[in-house]
Amino acid sequence: MCETGENPTSCPADCMGSPSGAFPVLPVTLGSCLLDEAPACPGTSRLIHIPFEGCFTSLSDAVASDANIVNVLPATCCSPTLCGGGQTPALSVGDAIATENGNSASILSVLLDCVNDHTIEFIAPVTACTPCNQAQQVVGFVRVVIDHIVNTGPASSKGVYLRVLCPTCGDGACSAPEDCRSCNADCGPCTPVCE
Repeated sequence: MCETGENPTSCPADCMGSPSGAFPVLPVTLGSCLLDEAPACPGTSRLIHIPFEGCFTSLSDAVASDANIVNVLPATCCSPTLCGGGQTPALSVGDAIATENGNSASILSVLLDCVNDHTIEFIAPVTACTPCNQAQQVVGFVRVVIDHIVNTGPASSKGVYLRVLCPTCGDGACSAPEDCRSCNADCGPCTPVCE
């Protein structure tokens, strides 16, 4: 894992990693502490409720507004009045991304169409377990599946409900326990280990 003081230039063995394009990138962040709670693989984690257990993100340092978040969703996902922009920025470990904890009807409506169209597997960035509404640094990526979307009813129920999937080589995310030795398809080639 890319630790404090390391970056992709000083320690590529620990800090390189980005989604490979096997799945679209979901504009949410998951705190690394949530992953510590996950059961050992095989299997999937418990349901994680975004925005209460994670944040929405623009996947860049651009403000995490509804428009910027919808813009990174797949263009095939559309609500009756709005479609995803399909403009996912390049994203790597070490990048700072803007976050917010809102529960926007427009974001949820577009994501609901993704689910209705069977686009449910995504790659999601992992960050430290810090509050939303600030920049967060990407420390890794995980493969997730959207279980369901709640877009109506009480605000405390609304959101994206997802599960983290066990890492598999070739899933597009360099996730523990994968590394350059076990899966260079996801993690890239090995370089000398940093101290």
